[in-house]
Amino acid sequence: MNTLEKTQLYVKEKMGQNDVAHDFYHVLRVLNNANAIAKNYQNCDLFVLQMTVLLHDIEDKKLKTSTNSNVKDFLKTLKLDEKIIKQILKNIDTISFSKNPNINNKISIEAKIAQDADRLDAIGAIGVARTFAYGGSKNNPFYCLDEKRPNTLAHFHEKLFRLHNLLNTPEAKEMSIERTQFLVTFYEQFCKEANIDLNTNLL
Repeated sequence: MNTLEKTQLYVKEKMGQNDVAHDFYHVLRVLNNANAIAKNYQNCDLFVLQMTVLLHDIEDKKLKTSTNSNVKDFLKTLKLDEKIIKQILKNIDTISFSKNPNINNKISIEAKIAQDADRLDAIGAIGVARTFAYGGSKNNPFYCLDEKRPNTLAHFHEKLFRLHNLLNTPEAKEMSIERTQFLVTFYEQFCKEANIDLNTNLL
């Protein structure tokens, strides 16, 4: 069993504890996105990229996974070169939207691709499904008009509508066009059915 196969098994076991918006299938979709983008970059270290993507959610503090997982300790069991371990850990630290909401041109090409691949899975039909699944796991209402509290529809403005302009690579931006348009269409239809004025502040 090679290193990537061992890592996939480790991640699959750990991610099984998470909500469905952050499960192993999310990781596989991000990996597919990353591989598609990476084909255009000869200077991209595919191994470092794939390891970054596979492990990117393991220590996310909002997930159950993080309570009993340590990526650095796991990487050491694989007997990887210390330089590669540092690269992977540094890349993982740049992916999170909450930590890094803006474009950072100083990060590695592997980090840029991994970040784009993850953000692509947050938009489009999959993004909508994940948003409502995660909101449901936190018992957040679909929307809330009479008080300021976390609600799923507000997340479209907090994050989802912003992602197209925060992608690093032209390939990801191209992939995001259809997905972003779906977000807008869904949001407008949802508001129409719920009789919500599109100018209503849901935040």
